[in-house]
Amino acid sequence: MANTSIPTPRSSRAEGHPRVSSSASDAFGNVVGSDDASALPEDKFWLRYLIDASKYDRIQTESWKGDTDGILIFTGLFAATVAAFLVESYQLLSPNSADVSSVLLAQISSQLAQLGNGTSAPAQALPPFEVPRYAVTLNILWFMSLLLSLMSALASTLMQQWTRRYLRATQHRGPARKRGPVHVFLHRGTRRFKLSLVVDCIVWLLHAAVFLFISGLLVFLFILDEWIAFAVVSLVATGAGVYLFFTALPLAFNDCPYSTPLTPSLRLVVTTLYAVAYVGTVAASRLITFLSPGSRVHSALRPFALTVFKNKLKASLHMLYISPKSLHTTCALERSDARVSYALHQTLKNVDEAHELEEFFDGLLPLLLSPLVNDKIAVVRYLFEEEGLSRRLQELFVSCAVGAHARFRRDLALTPVLRARRIYILLSCSKDLMALLFGSGTARYRIFHELQYNITVWMRLLSDDDLAVSLLARCFFSELRMMLLEAPPNHHAAMQNTTPGTHSASLRSRAPTPRDPCIDLLNLLFFRHFGVKSSYLQYGHVHNLVGFVYDMLQIAPPRLIDTILREYGPLWRTLLKALEAQAIAHPPHRGSDAYRAFWRMLADAGLEDLLPQPPSSAENDGVRQDPAPILHMVHPDILNSLRAVARAFHNDASRFAASAELQAE
Repeated sequence: MANTSIPTPRSSRAEGHPRVSSSASDAFGNVVGSDDASALPEDKFWLRYLIDASKYDRIQTESWKGDTDGILIFTGLFAATVAAFLVESYQLLSPNSADVSSVLLAQISSQLAQLGNGTSAPAQALPPFEVPRYAVTLNILWFMSLLLSLMSALASTLMQQWTRRYLRATQHRGPARKRGPVHVFLHRGTRRFKLSLVVDCIVWLLHAAVFLFISGLLVFLFILDEWIAFAVVSLVATGAGVYLFFTALPLAFNDCPYSTPLTPSLRLVVTTLYAVAYVGTVAASRLITFLSPGSRVHSALRPFALTVFKNKLKASLHMLYISPKSLHTTCALERSDARVSYALHQTLKNVDEAHELEEFFDGLLPLLLSPLVNDKIAVVRYLFEEEGLSRRLQELFVSCAVGAHARFRRDLALTPVLRARRIYILLSCSKDLMALLFGSGTARYRIFHELQYNITVWMRLLSDDDLAVSLLARCFFSELRMMLLEAPPNHHAAMQNTTPGTHSASLRSRAPTPRDPCIDLLNLLFFRHFGVKSSYLQYGHVHNLVGFVYDMLQIAPPRLIDTILREYGPLWRTLLKALEAQAIAHPPHRGSDAYRAFWRMLADAGLEDLLPQPPSSAENDGVRQDPAPILHMVHPDILNSLRAVARAFHNDASRFAASAELQAE
């Protein structure tokens, strides 16, 4: 936060405190904080609190508003329906005027007939009216249903009013140090008086109103016709069964989105039953142990029945006792490749911009290495085989390509720094994914073919005009060559049983498979880039070190390497140490091409005295690499690595010569 530049006189309270700014935007888009010049250091804490509290208030109030709006709409329609039925039902509580008229007309007709016959009869009184019991029951149910629905509507209106009042009270203007305590005071009041419970009570009232109306409707239909009543009863029973099914389903499946107001009550009942069963099981287990310790009954029941049942009850009690929010978090954080694959599918389906692809690949490897993933190799294979990850990698490359490679799809908003960052994410993610595939030995040839095509295209980055991009590409291909030499996929199982001292011998003794995709990729990386002969399979680590050093020193002066790759940390130094260790672990013999190439690099750097000169060979002298024009300015770290490797080769050559002399004697 920037300090305010308007000088104001200090108050006695603010004496000695530095000025801080406390302005920010909350989740509602309003300014939470104050541009007041008298802001105090404690405003920082209250500002942070208000930002988080406003997000929580927004979610909570939107939930309350959505619930109450739905209740009001349903209540209006439901009350109108109940009122229409009540217009007919309340008439059953008073005598029917049509029936009274019929009785009176019958008496008048009888009296007229008797007068015509010359006889007379006294007038008969009307029978007393008795309200039928079904009419009383029916009206009680429907009037209570109407009143409960009206009470739900009134409570929903009051709930919306209380919510607006709470928001007005917590979002007034002023310094954060004052608004923060006010929010704490009012928010604790909402929790103390269970404001969120009001919405649940309103829903309960509405459910009770619907239940009373349906009960009265069944009574009314049984009066009219039993067949109609039985048909409606079957439909009501089906609806009640579905409702109970949705009520109990969340107890069996933790990811079930269905729930009803009865679900918490049913959870409480089931938890109580499980607790009683658990207590009974523990008591029975201890009783058996006490009554017959070491007996046949004890050994038969306790381990195999009671203990297992007790453990299952304990686990079920734990799942039922915790809150649904904590339960969802606990279940979601369990290992599941299916959920991770689903998340990757949904993300890739919605990614259609280059910057979105960059963000996806930047976070892909941390996701694969997280505790959520059980089988990383299976997830990576799913991405390549089902989601077309190779095509997505190529799309990201095209977005930062130059010249004809861009195919009019380059992201023109990329600055050189952002372009180098995107290429770094592309190459590092590709390298990590290929490391998982190459190390597992489970990748198929189609995946390697797609990767080989991508790598062929990405080799254009080696000659990129941007020095940072070119250096990153050289680091990527050097590490890729080292990774391929370490663990070819179809020989991974054999290499796991090979000791470091016999690694070179195992490489020399085996014959490459004709269509081994790993060997094809090595051919691409070595022959096309270095022009090295087939001896790369024996001493590829030495060739890789030589090529990496030439690449780094031919493209940029030593003083610029650290400056260019500053944002990427010790990237090239870490790679240099790894290449040094691999070259030391696989020393070449003095007459090999790898030994000659390494000695020539030492000669170009002025360190040829560290190793004996290799024997002359007309075939190999003719293909000598031209010395780099700036090798006299070798980076100190590279010089140290070359000296370490040279000393290791010299010691190995001395040991080999000594053993040869002993054998000769």
